Amino acid sequence: MTKFNTDQYGEYYNGQLTYDTISELLMTDKVLYIGWIDEDVSHHDILFAIPEQYGIIQNGIRSGDLHVAIHGFGHHAFDINPENIFPGYISEKLQYPMGLTNEKLTDLINGVRLSLHRHQNRI
Repeated sequence: MTKFNTDQYGEYYNGQLTYDTISELLMTDKVLYIGWIDEDVSHHDILFAIPEQYGIIQNGIRSGDLHVAIHGFGHHAFDINPENIFPGYISEKLQYPMGLTNEKLTDLINGVRLSLHRHQNRI
């Protein structure tokens, strides 16, 4: 059974349990689509994937990058390393407005990236 940080309504939100579960599922299945809340007023459907690469891919995307797509907004591929990405970068790449929800999205993406890095490097 998969475990996420979950509120009383069954909505998924940020926390180490959520980051680690997404990471573990991505390492196994490579694609994951979740409903996520910012614990304030926003709910978003987010696609996470680490797809196989075929052919020549442009824009600096590499095989093994973490792809994140927010339904109704944008998509971007992020490298998997322990260095935090800043909210302004997330806002620009995912075409998501700055604010509280963007900060929470940044925490989510950084948390998943760090968890993936730990799993890949068995830290």
